Amino acid sequence: MLDLAPIQIFFLLIGIGLVFSGVSMVFFKAFPEKRSNHLKDIAFQLGFSFREKGDGSITRDFNTLPFFHSCKNGLEENVMTKGMGEAFVAILDFTRALQEDDLPKESDEEQKITQTQTLICFKSNHLDLPQFLIQPDRYFDLLYARYLEEIFNLQCIECQTFPVFSQYFKVYGKNDSKIRKIIQNSGINHLCEKEKDLCIEGNGNNLLVYRFQKQMAPQETELFFDLAHQVHNILEYGNWTL
Repeated sequence: MLDLAPIQIFFLLIGIGLVFSGVSMVFFKAFPEKRSNHLKDIAFQLGFSFREKGDGSITRDFNTLPFFHSCKNGLEENVMTKGMGEAFVAILDFTRALQEDDLPKESDEEQKITQTQTLICFKSNHLDLPQFLIQPDRYFDLLYARYLEEIFNLQCIECQTFPVFSQYFKVYGKNDSKIRKIIQNSGINHLCEKEKDLCIEGNGNNLLVYRFQKQMAPQETELFFDLAHQVHNILEYGNWTL
């Protein structure tokens, strides 16, 4: 057994720490680069253009939606964009603070917790949506409800006709009758029951689809885009518009 003097042990520990730090730095630098490269390949396969860094235009263009309204300092990355007929679609990684200055708080103490998630945004002249939000009930809290009520003047809309949907999801919005018609006649309720962490926000010709606080793995991005596109088609062509 080696008999190391305290000074030797001290330098040995420093050496191990430096090696570990170096490996960690390489890993954390390489991971975002690997993700960007993978998503860039996927973008080209799907016929999208690609930018590693966004310019804030998505946040500005969709800022009537509750998700983006509080994201003054949100970071857009790995932005894929494409025109689809008369529609525009963007897939991106978005990092935001979970509690911003204009969100209601119980105390003056400010919390800054960041979360990166995958978003899919549609803008289409064929969409004419009431302002609404669908979010899983298990993630909903009173502070967010106050935010929707005070900032957007949205109200909770009960959908007791669909007990399974009502058990898992909260619906907030304006124009109760139109939103109930969407839930009852579009097929959105069945899709949400199947995809229990799905979040949908709409207003006018803007539509946002995401999974609650989830960043999709690159290999899952195409499947998630197919799901979001299904949401778009349901809302654009569903029976609720008749």
